Amino acid sequence: MSNELYAFVKEALGKGQERALIERALLDAGWQAEEVQKALAAFAEVSFPVPVPKPKPYLQAREAFLYLISFITLYISAFSFGVLVFAFIDKFLPDLLQYGGFFPRGLTTALASLIIAFPLYLFMMWRLAKAAAKDPERRQSKVAKWLTYITLVIAAGIIIGDLIAVLASLLSGELTTRFLLKAFTILAITGSIFGYYLWSLQREEKEKGELAASAPRAQAGEKPMAAKIFTGAVVVSVALTVLYGLMLVGTPAQQRLLQFDERRISDLQQITFAIDSYWERSKELPEVLEDLRDARYYVQSITDPKTGEPYEYIILTEDTYQLCAIFETDTASSQYQEKPRAFSEELWNHGIGRACFTLEVRKPQAEPIPARL
Repeated sequence: MSNELYAFVKEALGKGQERALIERALLDAGWQAEEVQKALAAFAEVSFPVPVPKPKPYLQAREAFLYLISFITLYISAFSFGVLVFAFIDKFLPDLLQYGGFFPRGLTTALASLIIAFPLYLFMMWRLAKAAAKDPERRQSKVAKWLTYITLVIAAGIIIGDLIAVLASLLSGELTTRFLLKAFTILAITGSIFGYYLWSLQREEKEKGELAASAPRAQAGEKPMAAKIFTGAVVVSVALTVLYGLMLVGTPAQQRLLQFDERRISDLQQITFAIDSYWERSKELPEVLEDLRDARYYVQSITDPKTGEPYEYIILTEDTYQLCAIFETDTASSQYQEKPRAFSEELWNHGIGRACFTLEVRKPQAEPIPARL
């Protein structure tokens, strides 16, 4: 309900005008019938020298749903955005003491969460803002205030913890550029949330005072320019983060090809283990890969997962052999760079097309002879 409409109805009723005449005048002036009825219904039909306001329900079930979804999607968006920024920092400033490094495919969950949750959050906030513009009293929702204060407490706690961590690292001499960037990321995310919702609460208190004083406002519920700029900056930041994340992860088709090649490497690795076990039992290499289908060797597959063709197996000497497969990606591509590998050595590097790996049976070492004491 507009403050201006509320003030007009209150003043007209205070001067003794009949409700039907007030309604007709407002409709003729262009107000919507629903708004007029709400304004009239805000005052009790009792005999008293001045208009008596009715108590108003704070929240309807539909509005409670919108508020809950908006805050849930806010938390998901903030966490996912932080995960992505942390990953970008790890890519450009890798920790030399940390095994593995940057792993692009680890971004998929955070990307999917942000792509779904953030637009939904914006939509929910737009719906709530639109409803509040028509009826500013909806901003006084108890559920909304509880969720807002909980969010402020969480954000304040994270900010305090972040500052403590920075100071502790500074005092211990472990402050690095990588750590500072991550600490600043946390501070920027939580600080933005804290500042926005604190401003929102202050704005609601101001509107509540204006409503109580029947102070009309020309454009109730409209955001100040600073809030619009802040919202635009957040949207642009999230959009750029998502786009860069998608560039690192690759398209779904590229990911599918990558998964097929990872399966091929996994199959070849299992075959090498099975050949080692076979040689340990028989002291010779298997003539064909079909000899490894025995349950004792734990081979899941000796065929390509996509084409169904058997992997190529070539015996070179009594204890060396080759395994060949046809690959669809190149390990030198960005999807593989700085990615944790199955072995520390780059044994399974390959290009696009047929690649062969020359391998030697890993023979068990002879048991050591205990020394006589």
